[in-house]
Amino acid sequence: MIELIACDLDGTVLDDRKRPDTKLLETIRKLREKGIKFTFVSGRNEELLSQLIDEFEVSEPYVTNNGGNIYQNHQLIESDYLPGEYNNVIVKMLTDYDIAFRFFADEVYYGFKDTDFFRSRMPLLKNFGLKDYDPSIDLSQMRVYKITCDFADHADRIESFIAELKRKCPKMTFVKAETNVYCANSMSATKGNALRKICDLLKIDPSELMAFGDNGNDLSMLEMAGISVAMDNSSDDIKEKCDFVCKDNNHNGVSSFLIDYFKL
Repeated sequence: MIELIACDLDGTVLDDRKRPDTKLLETIRKLREKGIKFTFVSGRNEELLSQLIDEFEVSEPYVTNNGGNIYQNHQLIESDYLPGEYNNVIVKMLTDYDIAFRFFADEVYYGFKDTDFFRSRMPLLKNFGLKDYDPSIDLSQMRVYKITCDFADHADRIESFIAELKRKCPKMTFVKAETNVYCANSMSATKGNALRKICDLLKIDPSELMAFGDNGNDLSMLEMAGISVAMDNSSDDIKEKCDFVCKDNNHNGVSSFLIDYFKL
């Protein structure tokens, strides 16, 4: 029996214009009447997720930064950081490759170059102290939970960058979040690991979990869920690893599937 629904946001609950599934709130309320809990598992920061947490009345713990942080009621429960010795190495590589990035640490947020992705997705971060990256600063003692990189202007450099990164920083993850956008996290900071911790907190077995996702950073949670659902806008390799495929993110795929599956 399913006890918890976990959903990615971008490309899953949000359509291509970043508008939420129009039937999801009503669907969540009906699920709760059946005793089924609901949460979000996102690559977004708390600052970029908090409004949606309130809009969808999520009271359960939820995941931000691809598993780098777990929150409940906007209060931080747990963080998982990159090895400190990697911080300077990763950022130097990114600047050498001329790749735009956002560096997220407990102490500070840094930005290097702008892209359409960062302009459209992260303007709110300027209200939370986003600073221009200063290469003279030592980052090794900072508690970094995510570095988001946008290869939009240099897609041809992704493979060579990843190959070099794996040689220099083997104890971390670097996964695709959206087209040309990748995120660096701690080796243990995955959506799957964070969601497993939430299941433990809620005393729910992973077999009682249903998860929805669309991209590479969702695979860890899709693989550990009792029932996994890929969006129709997912790549074929994601679809092949899931139990079901629902409508795409532009056609209320999540709520439509839940309504049919649970006969709401």
